[in-house]
Amino acid sequence: MWEKYHTYEDSARFFREVQWQKKGSIFPERYATIKYRSLDEGDIYVYYDEDVNRRYTVPRIVISAKNGAINYIKSLDEPFMDYRYFDREMIDVLKNKLEELNLDGRENYDFALLDMYVLTNIYEKYKTNEELNLEELTFLYEVNGKIRGFNTRNSDERINEILCKRDKRSDLATIFNCQKDEISIGSDELYNNDHILYHYGNLCITGITDTDNIKLPKKGIIGSLYLPSLLLVENFQFPQVRDNIYLNRATYLKNVTFPNELRGSIVLVNAKGLNKVVFPNRLASLCLNKEVIMNDVVLPEVITNDLVAKKAQEPITKQDDAPQKVLSIFDRFKQNKNAK
Repeated sequence: MWEKYHTYEDSARFFREVQWQKKGSIFPERYATIKYRSLDEGDIYVYYDEDVNRRYTVPRIVISAKNGAINYIKSLDEPFMDYRYFDREMIDVLKNKLEELNLDGRENYDFALLDMYVLTNIYEKYKTNEELNLEELTFLYEVNGKIRGFNTRNSDERINEILCKRDKRSDLATIFNCQKDEISIGSDELYNNDHILYHYGNLCITGITDTDNIKLPKKGIIGSLYLPSLLLVENFQFPQVRDNIYLNRATYLKNVTFPNELRGSIVLVNAKGLNKVVFPNRLASLCLNKEVIMNDVVLPEVITNDLVAKKAQEPITKQDDAPQKVLSIFDRFKQNKNAK
């Protein structure tokens, strides 16, 4: 049964019906937090389940709405409260309510509900020691994107619980149809093996200023790529990266190709010259120095903001004399580097 509480007018009723229903619980303080935060911001909807006397007194779900849009959604189940998990039954209840309310921002939660439903199925298989199929393994290891949920700060704890019991290297070799020694999980493994195809997790490589001596997986990185020391990027093609590429100190790029699609961002805040650079066709954001000089640069067609896609806007103004400027700056940088 759903109950609506309307801003300040229902604060006393909310406090009485929700907080004190759980008096003596090991998490009593959480209801006060919801009360003071939610009712100050807008309406909230609480789903009540039946108690042992078949009365609807057990709060299970809270939806906070503000100005006709979803503010947040939280589970009130004691085992799951800190992580905003939902069991299968509550996923269906929440899905139906969101369809009924049709609040702004619902599409983001529709995707999260779908991911939670799939993860719940996998978790149940894990609990009963059932084998996972290839599609489920690909989802669990977040190969094509992070698993979406209702906790914006932390990943779903069930993911780590399952992965801790599995042979990650063997699973990833199955997913990518390769050998186990072609998978790296720690950064050190890249330097001891010339045949790494995929890296699982974020990858940070320091102490390298140009791409002449850099070693990356040949095919892909399931995470983000951090190259904080890199200054010069020349004649280089990046492997597929799932999330972000951070080139915070890179100043000059020449003959560089990024992955065709990136779910995250590319950070080039100190770039001064770009010559013959192909950016991804689609990515979340592109952070460029506004003063950068470009020549023969292919900018993204689409920049996405979460689930909302929009046409990319050119972040900088192209200059007529850019080709000569970028080449002279680039060559001078290389001469100074070689001189040292």
